[in-house]
Amino acid sequence: MQMLAMNIHHVDKLSLEDSWLLLCKKVVLTGDEVEIQHLKDIGMEIVKKCDGLPLAIKATAGVLCTKEKTRKAWNGVLESAAWSTSGLPEEVKGALYLSYEDLPSYLKQCFIYCSLFPEDSVLFMHDMTQLWIAEGFVKAEGSSTMEETAEEYYRELIMRNLLQPCNNDRNEFQMHDLLYCLSRYLARDESSVVRKVHEAGNSNGPMKLRRVYMRDHQTTEIFDVLVEQDSLRTLLWRGTRLSETQMDVAFNKISRLRVLDICSSTIQGLPDSLGNLIHLRYLNISLSQISVIPESIGNLRNLQFLDISWSEISVIPKSIGNLRNLQFLNMQMCSRLSSLPNSIVNLHNLRSLDLDHTRGVGMPTGLGRLQNLQLLRGFMLQSNRTEGCCTMEELRSLSCLTNLSIKKLELISSSSEAKAAKIGNKSKLKSLGLSCTQHLKPNEEEMRRIEKVFEELHPPRCLEELNISGYFGREFPKWMAEASSSTSIVFPHLTRLELHYCNYCERLPPCGLLPHLEFLSIGEFAAPVVDVGPKFLVGTSSSSSGGGRAGVDSSKCAFPKLETLKFRNMRNWQEWYWDKGTQAMHKVPEPL
Repeated sequence: MQMLAMNIHHVDKLSLEDSWLLLCKKVVLTGDEVEIQHLKDIGMEIVKKCDGLPLAIKATAGVLCTKEKTRKAWNGVLESAAWSTSGLPEEVKGALYLSYEDLPSYLKQCFIYCSLFPEDSVLFMHDMTQLWIAEGFVKAEGSSTMEETAEEYYRELIMRNLLQPCNNDRNEFQMHDLLYCLSRYLARDESSVVRKVHEAGNSNGPMKLRRVYMRDHQTTEIFDVLVEQDSLRTLLWRGTRLSETQMDVAFNKISRLRVLDICSSTIQGLPDSLGNLIHLRYLNISLSQISVIPESIGNLRNLQFLDISWSEISVIPKSIGNLRNLQFLNMQMCSRLSSLPNSIVNLHNLRSLDLDHTRGVGMPTGLGRLQNLQLLRGFMLQSNRTEGCCTMEELRSLSCLTNLSIKKLELISSSSEAKAAKIGNKSKLKSLGLSCTQHLKPNEEEMRRIEKVFEELHPPRCLEELNISGYFGREFPKWMAEASSSTSIVFPHLTRLELHYCNYCERLPPCGLLPHLEFLSIGEFAAPVVDVGPKFLVGTSSSSSGGGRAGVDSSKCAFPKLETLKFRNMRNWQEWYWDKGTQAMHKVPEPL
């Protein structure tokens, strides 16, 4: 059945004056009238070339954002030869090609790489930056890590309006269809999104594909053509049904692969020929039905990324310890995995170990030897402590950590054990998650112990994100109560705070004076928070209102940068109030 559009809305082009106003907004030409008038005549000539098209104006603004606000710099953009480059598809001529041509070389290849995914795909910053690193596009500079550099690349492409954040979430993005058209055109000789046999080319034809994306129900004919592409370096083969025989053929014929992504595919097992891919840097078998990884994985000495999250894997082979170049190991949601082999502590180049939402995985002793770890999520102690089990003290030496989450904190026997981790000494830590098992029914002694444990897990001042879940103390730790003091801001850089399943806390911590807090989520408090008042904003002050309620210094605005506020399932909450005249939340929060 054919579906026809009932109403077609034709969008008019912007007028010349509206085009100029949009350009000013995107280049942040505001407030200085002299500056605006000084550049307006050149700016008007630039927007004329954009022909009233908002995307073209935004792309051009992305170029101008990187230039000095001088007539010489703007005139250079106006007179660029990129405006009139010949041989391009009609729809991407002019401003869109200019926005690409102005990119430094390292950003050009990152931009083009995004065309390897189907049109209108919602993509994730974390995944894309890892692929850029695996492809060798990212070179760390100065004291920055590769991950930080890759995220800077991503942010610059966003700033230049070449990638579009989704729903105000700067960690998810899409490409506008015209920019996708441009990137596909630029990548036409080396990469392809394959849907039909002829799109895969053949080894004797003009196309020498280096990168291929395939998805869903591809035919056997496509597979037969694909394995003849001996120039292939990247294969993203997602959501399909692969037999071990097919993979055996592929791993023997296209042995120069650097990136292999077969996530969400119906795969029962991996053949031993996996070990032939000695050039492999990135392997993603997440969301698959694989239950066993072959010992031959130890042959992949160049492997840098291994993602097996959401898979059925129950055992990691000892040979993983041979992957001396492995940098990223992702095992999220591996519900059948119970332990890691001791050989994992030989992975001295490992930068990311992600076990988030993976049940009960015991950590081997010696984890503290992984000195390059920057991300460690899902660290937990074992309930039955035996010799060879990892302790909290292993965290002490991991000084490079920027992202850490610790689970099952109820298993810590004393505050001295928590203190041994030296969390407060981690000068690079940006994100911290602390959680206990939900729905515990603690006695008074256990409540007092967990309060002392959390007191010793005091994060460093550099922290930007804090997530606490399942905490069962009656009072939040003192370092949280002091977090929003009018005399000293304990966490001046905190932008995100989440408190969930803190079922025994009697009051919320004061956090209103955190100067950069943008996101606050509080939820699933079974009891006994009844009211939310001034103490939640900034705690007590020298003045107080009647009725014994703490007052708020009216000279200070509470939550000055807050953009998103979430309260969820606060079962006994009855009242929300604060003193008359209290200033709070200048930025209107989302109604959630």
